[in-house]
Amino acid sequence: MQRLLQAENASYTASTSSTSNYRLVESKEHLKSLIVDAPVTLVAFGSAGCRSCRSVEPKIVGLARDNPDILFAKVNTGDEGMAALAEGLGVPSLPYFLLYKGSELVANFTANLRTIDVLRAEISNVKECMEPGCEF
Repeated sequence: MQRLLQAENASYTASTSSTSNYRLVESKEHLKSLIVDAPVTLVAFGSAGCRSCRSVEPKIVGLARDNPDILFAKVNTGDEGMAALAEGLGVPSLPYFLLYKGSELVANFTANLRTIDVLRAEISNVKECMEPGCEF
């Protein structure tokens, strides 16, 4: 059973290596640095044990490929210390997303395969307003 869980976790985290703008968050400090360094960051919270997280993951990878100007950061709550990070950021359920423009949180929401268009719409909204001084 332990090997199966490790294999699921490894396959869930491996998807971030398929595109250069999709990064696995390693710590609270790492997440802060990613958000500060990117003009727009989508933080995706999930875990290998979450069926909805695993099913929406290919869509997130596709969105990352389609939006190279946005940084996608994955927080795997199954990794050591990451559940506490999610809790500290007020993540109520999985999968859950935080969208930052610079270091300002501009949207937070949940999405699954049926509601993935919510995620696409939020990305489009923030992309339309990437110019300095643009307000939501």
